Amino acid sequence: MSSSYATSGPPSSGGGGAPTPSPTGPSVQPTLKVMRLYKPKLYVQGASGGSILPMSMDDSTAMQHEFALSSMLILPDSFGEIFLGNTFSSYISVINPYTCELRDVGLSANIQCANDRVELHDNRYARTGKLPPPNPVAVLPAGSSLDMVVDYPLNQVGNHVLRVGVAYVDPVTGESKSLRKFYRFAVQNPLVITFKQNSTASQQQGEAIVEAQIRNVSKMPLFVDSIKFLPLAPFTAEEMVVHTGGKKGERPSIEELLSLSTGPQTLVYPQEELQRVFRVWYDPASDPSLLTTQGSQNLGRLHVGWKTSMGEAGSVQSQPVMRKVPGASGAGQMSEVIVAMEELPKEVVVGQPFLAAVSVTNNSTRSLALQLQFRKELMRGIVCSSASHQ
Repeated sequence: MSSSYATSGPPSSGGGGAPTPSPTGPSVQPTLKVMRLYKPKLYVQGASGGSILPMSMDDSTAMQHEFALSSMLILPDSFGEIFLGNTFSSYISVINPYTCELRDVGLSANIQCANDRVELHDNRYARTGKLPPPNPVAVLPAGSSLDMVVDYPLNQVGNHVLRVGVAYVDPVTGESKSLRKFYRFAVQNPLVITFKQNSTASQQQGEAIVEAQIRNVSKMPLFVDSIKFLPLAPFTAEEMVVHTGGKKGERPSIEELLSLSTGPQTLVYPQEELQRVFRVWYDPASDPSLLTTQGSQNLGRLHVGWKTSMGEAGSVQSQPVMRKVPGASGAGQMSEVIVAMEELPKEVVVGQPFLAAVSVTNNSTRSLALQLQFRKELMRGIVCSSASHQ
């Protein structure tokens, strides 16, 4: 994993130089360095960038683009982009650049986003299996450093602030002092997910057809390796395979093979769009009290997992997919009982009885007493005969 400097604290002496002499002024401040850890990007050579292989191995003035392995991987000069679903990783180091010792040195970090503030802890044990040194440390020798590696999964879009604090004892005055630095970065959403619903075809069965459209709004191609609809109880869901038509005898291109809806991975270029269709229906084996019968129903969310060209993984979840309750007669109003004609003869003979099948669906949360009534004012030309009514 590579790293790039986000920013640094007060200037230090540099890599190979001698340590800064012991301070004579009234103030001592250690050096703070903060680096973001992440994987690099592949270098893309333009059409006018010259040859890939060197023209002459003897030419000492050969340009950088003439060497095949010199620019395969690159890091941005600044912080770079970071997306929702990524894990923000940072290497934080406080350095004692002086010839004297620093005592009671402590290093802390937290991330603030919106109204939340999360304390970050050293994660080197999870990365390497080795316990990190104690923090705070009683004595930080001259020229040494106190380090920590932090990881934070990003689940919100917008501005984030990394707050780093250093506590130490000034060796000149003996006073307890602190150093604080703030680093602001923006988290972007690489995918925009929209939905279309069609429930008219199977409204009586409580089914809904949900079409998801996933657009890559980032500036890099993404490998989408997981698209799942996460239904909320009492619903269940399955993906409907959409067959893509093609001309007979033509071999599909690489792009077409990568864009098949049945494949485990799909390469999505910037501003390209994917479509997936899911069938969502009520699960009869679930608890009927979980079914909302008024207003709107929460069907669930869409989960999309993706990777960059170097395998850096991320995932996003959509907003809840809401559906208006079937049988609703108006805004916020719905019928507690749905009566539908299931079976009726096309022709009947006068004076002879016939059978009609009617389904009655109870959408309320309580049991209802079923009563059959014949309304003469609504039935002309029909004679009803039963044990209790004629």
